[in-house]
Amino acid sequence: MRPAPYNNRAPRYDDAEHMMEVLGGSFVKALVNLWYCADLNNRPRVRAAFPEYFERYEKMFNEWKANKL
Repeated sequence: MRPAPYNNRAPRYDDAEHMMEVLGGSFVKALVNLWYCADLNNRPRVRAAFPEYFERYEKMFNEWKANKL
């Protein structure tokens, strides 16, 4: 069996939460998984408990998006 060819495409992110899921450490990945599982009433509560993570990745996403265009 031959190995898959190297994929050198630039990464693509849908939003800040997707970036958290892909680039985050184990805690951030678990946090965004909790956010994904939460209903619309509980998502603000998850975000309010750890605003620094969501704000950090929103900033990263906005910078990535601005440089991508």
